[in-house]
Amino acid sequence: PFFGTIQAISPSGPYLILNNYQINDNAGNNNGLADYGEIIKLNAELKNVGNNIGNGIIAKLSSNSQYITITDSVENFGNISSGLIKSINNAFTFQVSQLLPDQTSASFELKITDNANNTWTYNFNIILNAPKIQIGNIVINDITGNNNGRLDAGETVTFKISVKNTGNSDASNVITTISSLNNFLVLNNTTVNIGNLQKNSTYDCDFQISANSNVQVGMPFTVNINTGNSVYNDDKIYTGMIGSLVEDFESGFFNKFNWDTTSLKPWTITSVDTYEGYFCAKSAAIPDRDSSVISLNINVLADDSISFYRKVSSENNWDFLNFYIDNVRMDRWSGQKAWARVSFPISAGNHTLKWIYSKDETTYGGSDCAWIDLISFPPIQTILSADGKLNNDFAELYVFPNPCKNSFNISLNNIYSKENESLQVSIFNSAGQLVYSLINKNSESNLNLKVDVSNWSKGIYYLSIYFKNQVLTKKIIVTE
Repeated sequence: PFFGTIQAISPSGPYLILNNYQINDNAGNNNGLADYGEIIKLNAELKNVGNNIGNGIIAKLSSNSQYITITDSVENFGNISSGLIKSINNAFTFQVSQLLPDQTSASFELKITDNANNTWTYNFNIILNAPKIQIGNIVINDITGNNNGRLDAGETVTFKISVKNTGNSDASNVITTISSLNNFLVLNNTTVNIGNLQKNSTYDCDFQISANSNVQVGMPFTVNINTGNSVYNDDKIYTGMIGSLVEDFESGFFNKFNWDTTSLKPWTITSVDTYEGYFCAKSAAIPDRDSSVISLNINVLADDSISFYRKVSSENNWDFLNFYIDNVRMDRWSGQKAWARVSFPISAGNHTLKWIYSKDETTYGGSDCAWIDLISFPPIQTILSADGKLNNDFAELYVFPNPCKNSFNISLNNIYSKENESLQVSIFNSAGQLVYSLINKNSESNLNLKVDVSNWSKGIYYLSIYFKNQVLTKKIIVTE
């Protein structure tokens, strides 16, 4: 390698550089950083690295950031001799916007001139800090009720709403409020005053909510949540369901929900080795290289979870109970596994749940089967189709006009698939009270009804159609 000496020669004439700068936010929170809404004084330090004096030095600050307003842009530094540094406190002033994204990088330009028309330009960036208010986890605490983590009829629960400030500035005057259009809910308190929510901190807001004792199990409800101050806020709509929908197979048949048991080796109902009650579901007796499948289509109303109890007795690491959501395997179990609860997150929307007991090429172990019991569903809406299976589109159901004033029509096409089938039409008001009921026999394949609402109070109503132990629900709005 070559080693040599490089001689550094000062530029001929004056040469001014921005040597340093410092934020002065004494008028704000005085943390030495640029925060939202603050008036910033900028201390500036210029150095003459040239070999001649710089005369009549003027510095002008500018910014193209939409979040910066410069209110004092020019400073006269006078004369600066060669090699010297000149500092001026509060040389420039700018206002940071009240509303901006946290960690925004604001670009600045400092143009330095002298009386000989020399110009030196320097660019730099300042990070702008702001709060970031977010609604986090929402937990229902019903320890004074049945402690199932859901709102049941006649129960008062605590809605614990986590509010987070993930930004890099404190947020002042933060308030969290809730509201609901469901008249069967009583919001015992609607406001929590958080006050100052420090950066990178969390505050849990507790709201007491009660449900009327006569509201129908399965009735959907919503709670509107808003948190923040006049500048930074977040909102969320929580969708829940009164009570808990479970499949415990206690009817002794697969008729509580619209199970698909059409596989060549379908699951069966058994009264042996149940987790709770008298019945559970058990995979079929199958040969090697075969599988036993049971599935269910559901329409989930809000992000939640699904849980169930499972038991396995099989050839370890070869024969498995597999659980799928939309053909994505969530987990599998093999060997001797006693009854245990498992839970998986599930998003809002249409999903197919599938349990498969599958075997490999040879041998077996244990009882060579799997069991499931006590499935707890998220808030769901099950929708009927002509063949009795779930139909996740509303192509053949029409409710019109909606909103309505004096009456509305219900049209459900191709609903009946067999003779002697019947369905029940029920309409509930927002307090969960039954205001209309009709049992309809299948005299023809279509259902066409006109419902008179001229004497009904304006508001939100829920239409429920019960058929083959399924229920379809639609919201109806009655106006004056």
